[in-house]
Amino acid sequence: MASHFRLFLETMEPTAPLIALLRRHTGKGMSELRQAIMTHQPFLDETPHHNAYSEFCTRVAELLSEFEARGIPYIVEVDGVRESPRYLQSVFQRWGVVIEGQWSDRRGMHFASTPEELQTRLITSSDGGAAYDAFQDLAQLAKDGDGSALDVLINYARRTIRSKMLYHDHVREYITSELAHSTAVRDTILLPFFREGLRDPVRGYWSVLGYIRVAEADAYRDLVGLVLDSQVPLLQRAHAAKCLAQHSRQQFDREAPSSPGGWSEQHIRAAEIRAWLDSGCPAGPGYDKPTRHPALDSPTTPFEGLVAKLDRKLAKRREQSQDPANPTDWLTPASPRDLEEIKKRWRLPPAYLDFQARFSPLRVHMEGELFEQGFTLFGAADLIAGQDGYSESSVLKRRLDGWPHHLVVIGTDAGDPYVLDLSRVDGDDAPVLTAMHGRGRWDFEVVADSFKEFIELLVE
Repeated sequence: MASHFRLFLETMEPTAPLIALLRRHTGKGMSELRQAIMTHQPFLDETPHHNAYSEFCTRVAELLSEFEARGIPYIVEVDGVRESPRYLQSVFQRWGVVIEGQWSDRRGMHFASTPEELQTRLITSSDGGAAYDAFQDLAQLAKDGDGSALDVLINYARRTIRSKMLYHDHVREYITSELAHSTAVRDTILLPFFREGLRDPVRGYWSVLGYIRVAEADAYRDLVGLVLDSQVPLLQRAHAAKCLAQHSRQQFDREAPSSPGGWSEQHIRAAEIRAWLDSGCPAGPGYDKPTRHPALDSPTTPFEGLVAKLDRKLAKRREQSQDPANPTDWLTPASPRDLEEIKKRWRLPPAYLDFQARFSPLRVHMEGELFEQGFTLFGAADLIAGQDGYSESSVLKRRLDGWPHHLVVIGTDAGDPYVLDLSRVDGDDAPVLTAMHGRGRWDFEVVADSFKEFIELLVE
């Protein structure tokens, strides 16, 4: 697991917008950031504790995604080695961080070469970026059907040499990840590669995915052995259990985080998995999809039609990525208990309450020009907990000073709250406001004159 991260900007001009962006994401002072930029020092230099690793990945990914969107060039250093942004993206995605699109190649250029020339560059380069470039070219050749390029990648990933080039293991891991995601069922070339890599400390995590994709049910016994072996790292065992659950439709991953990086020993259902193996590895029932209100398919009012458009937009995201054990981006009827709790807490406008009753968001996260880092829209089950850090503190066990009591947080964008203003209810609806966090005070501005108009913005 990569442990030490440093990020630099290529520019040495500390413009006001750039300083503001870095302050918002790093929490550092203006003078410290300005000095780092002007002297070409890292603006981020951290070795995250393993318990906070996932949070660190999410936080940094949000910043770098914004760099990518704005075209701000930056430099990545991992464990003392210059790496490409795309490599860092793969590290973060391994820990369950959702990242839209592909981050850039640090060098931004590739050279037409033969597999033999690329192999030489891959093996002899003392620069992680150059090695990554060679890998990218080899991967493209392999996708185009060049068997010799695929052989080079496989043989490099198999190398367990003692190397002063710290990027060596990073490239081995990345090659395995790329091959695992692109492999086909019953690929006789890659099957032994993945099988032998199951217990490799570098290749093991992605070999699990590649092996079950290639071998299918024939991989079950080996992966169960991995899950039950306490000498194998927890992350690898968790990934094996997750892959077994998804492939067999057994619910071994129920009540566990979507990312294996968030699993603890208690999430691994060892006895249940062992019994399943002993019973012949039967297929499971899988998970039911979340319930959808009929109005999403057959809307009869303008508001229902608007929400139906929102659901169609979310459906495209569901098609791209969906974990049946932890479904995301659904609109589903709220539980009566959750509705009762929020009714006790607030007198909400009818339009918003109706939305929560019939179309309550379930782990909904949306991208768009309106948002800095993507917007999380709270459902009825999350609404009360979503006030934490704004109107109240679960740590201090009290309400927080400075928060207007008539504002209800209905979602957030990288910490910036979006609220319903209950002091300005007009008929059955109320305006939606937002403010930037971390400024010492809340300066709210209107985003939409009503919640219905806010949904229109989400649909656009």
